[in-house]
Amino acid sequence: PDLLRAALENPRLVKAGLALAHDLQQLRRVFDFQECNIVDLGTVARKAGLQKTGLRNLAGMFLGFRLPKGPRTSNWARVELTAQQLLYAASDAWAPRELYLRFQELDLLPR
Repeated sequence: PDLLRAALENPRLVKAGLALAHDLQQLRRVFDFQECNIVDLGTVARKAGLQKTGLRNLAGMFLGFRLPKGPRTSNWARVELTAQQLLYAASDAWAPRELYLRFQELDLLPR
């Protein structure tokens, strides 16, 4: 928790993702922190006039690929995750960074 708290509270480190309020709420159940420099890309997309603002749709519109839904709804409680689950998890972590950079190029991010 100390390392994660330091990252979440670091004002020089951008933390970008989608639908972050629930994730932050769940983390607060484990440890206390004051997040800083959080960018919810779904909120940014809505402010830009987009209606479909989930990761799958934004990746399709801005990155040229859509994340598959199948692994998202699979059994994540398994002792050993499948290759598809690992690929989905890696893409789910990587895509928001790429979206953030693309939104930055398009001057969509708040100042």
